[in-house]
Amino acid sequence: GFYQCLVLLQMAGRGETPSWVQWASVGGAGLSVAFVVADTNRGVDTSANSRLNAPTVHGYMPDNTRHALLVSFGTFLFTGGMVSSKWVAIATLATTSATAAGSWLVAELVVLFVLKYAVEGSWRFNIHGLDATVQSLLAHLIFYLGSIAAPFPVFRFPGYLGPSLYCASVTYQTIASPFMLLLAFCLDGGSRLPRTGLWAVLGGTTGLLLLGAALMGSYMVPEYRETFYKHKSFRTLAMWMWTERRECSYGKGTDASRAYVLDYAAWTWPPNDQVRVWLEEGWAKWEKEKPAWFTDEWKSRLRHPGVPREALPPALKRTFDAGDVAKERFRRASSLGPGLPPLDTEKGSKAKVTPDPA
Repeated sequence: GFYQCLVLLQMAGRGETPSWVQWASVGGAGLSVAFVVADTNRGVDTSANSRLNAPTVHGYMPDNTRHALLVSFGTFLFTGGMVSSKWVAIATLATTSATAAGSWLVAELVVLFVLKYAVEGSWRFNIHGLDATVQSLLAHLIFYLGSIAAPFPVFRFPGYLGPSLYCASVTYQTIASPFMLLLAFCLDGGSRLPRTGLWAVLGGTTGLLLLGAALMGSYMVPEYRETFYKHKSFRTLAMWMWTERRECSYGKGTDASRAYVLDYAAWTWPPNDQVRVWLEEGWAKWEKEKPAWFTDEWKSRLRHPGVPREALPPALKRTFDAGDVAKERFRRASSLGPGLPPLDTEKGSKAKVTPDPA
């Protein structure tokens, strides 16, 4: 859609006249994006797992069918208007000066990165396994591109953009588009761009996104309106899951809820002393009762290099260290070739963990 818009504007700048079919194709692409965003967002918000795991964020779609349709239609208009206005503004600026357009977008990317760090207290992504440097930077790029190409309301989830940054991003992008168009015309070196038509399109699409936002805000569940603008970091949400939530997709009870929290990246965890005490008090019980979430995969998360040593009980650290030593011995023995007696590599990894005496 954006590339088509850029090509058609370049044609218009050279004095060529694109056909209405070509412009209709751009409009169809915008409608497709808007439909996908609206449908996807409805599915996420009404998902049983989403509402169970994060009921303070998901649940703004009302039970009333007519109101729910109006919220979805509002999302459709909001997304379609936002996407179309950004396509027009960015493509017009890129047509007159690719350097100016690239510099503007890079500056936005950097500023969003700084603001995300200020909001979350970390630039790393909150999903375990995706919190390394490359993955975190890639996630940031995806969220930035999404904020201008397909502003999914789910981006307001803490740890993605978060409510306050999502609201700020939408507000900024709406205000920035006219200034991008104005700069494009100031840099225009005499091309034949249809200025009046572009201003009209930008005005119309901006009106659509404002109408869509108004419909969403008017007909969503009132208690969830603040989830679109009120500041909440992912650490705040994680602490609520740790201290107050009593049921999630891992099961019922505090233990299941806390186990779910430790599935996120270690930098998002509650304070080390709270995690250590919980693990020390419950490990023996879980080994005996074997709850559904107490799997080898879950336990392996605790051995991730990013997990602070201070968050692990002494007995559990000794168990993990013993397992690491055994694996290292096995690795070295294997590298020496066949014919050596097998080593017991399971002894350390399956040793029983008991709390240290007080």
